[in-house]
Amino acid sequence: TVSGSSGVLSTAKGELRKQALEKIEPGLLDSTSEGKYEEAIVYLKEQVDTTEVAKEAEDKLSSALTPHTKKLEVRKEVINALKDNAEDSQQNLLLYISQEKKKSSVEEYKSYYIINAVYVKAKIDVIENLAYRDDVEKIYENKLVKLDEPQITKEKKIQANENGVEWNVEKVKADQAWDLGIDGTGVVVGTIDTGATWNHPALKTKWRGYNPNDPGTPDLTGNWFDPINGSTLPVDETISPHGTHVMGTILGQESDGSNKIGAAPGATWIAAKAFTELGGYDDDILSAAEWMLAPGGDPLKAPDVVNNSWGGGDGIDDWYRDAVRNWRAAGIVPVFSAGNQRTG
Repeated sequence: TVSGSSGVLSTAKGELRKQALEKIEPGLLDSTSEGKYEEAIVYLKEQVDTTEVAKEAEDKLSSALTPHTKKLEVRKEVINALKDNAEDSQQNLLLYISQEKKKSSVEEYKSYYIINAVYVKAKIDVIENLAYRDDVEKIYENKLVKLDEPQITKEKKIQANENGVEWNVEKVKADQAWDLGIDGTGVVVGTIDTGATWNHPALKTKWRGYNPNDPGTPDLTGNWFDPINGSTLPVDETISPHGTHVMGTILGQESDGSNKIGAAPGATWIAAKAFTELGGYDDDILSAAEWMLAPGGDPLKAPDVVNNSWGGGDGIDDWYRDAVRNWRAAGIVPVFSAGNQRTG
């Protein structure tokens, strides 16, 4: 009888371990070596239905409020709901991680509320222990997301038209929208990329942090974020300045009206640097995504649009989906590139 009970117990333990390990992304286990620190994103089960939060918040607001004020009030409710959920549901998890940090089994960790997750750099036994927890839904490898390399062709360079409008702007008929008085004025665009060269002549006066009355003293709060290097001013030190190029395509134009390269030259911009020449790690992308909800800690400074000219490569990887949903609930329009490849 004792032997039989032992066998049942052993089977139960084996099944429990199997279920726990199934929570861990295979790539994370495959890359692990004994005693080495591994980086992971621990995604918790308790997530907020921000679409419902936004709807309830909007229903409670006075009809006398302007649409802009309503959007801001809804955004605050969404952010508060996300923060409250993370604070409540992560408490025990963070206590365990902090205890393991004291034992040197964890090197570093960071809590997120935008998708209710925790980044952790820890030894594999700690990561496996996290997988046994009922409050943990999934453990992702902290992967490197690569930027799409521009497709270089040998075609003759297309010159700007007689009005100085570059071919890309003309191609999407953005200049025709300008003629109707629609050029992005009043819109703030945020980008998550390699950064941006803030003093580029086609971008400088469009940076929200730029102060025309005192150009040497820009307003930095909520206008630039660099979780990688902590740079003070917007920079893009990559060999191929991807972020600067993307920003130019969105709104680039010089103050005298020349160099018409951007589709929405009336817009202003802010940026978060989550990528280097090599690519961007999930934790830095998450940091940038969360910052966009309330730049500098202020929901009023959130952009109207967040551009993401990057992707996760082949296959389905939905780790970022909740961040996008929560942007939308907060009144922020997410835009993602479809790649640089031509299909025809």
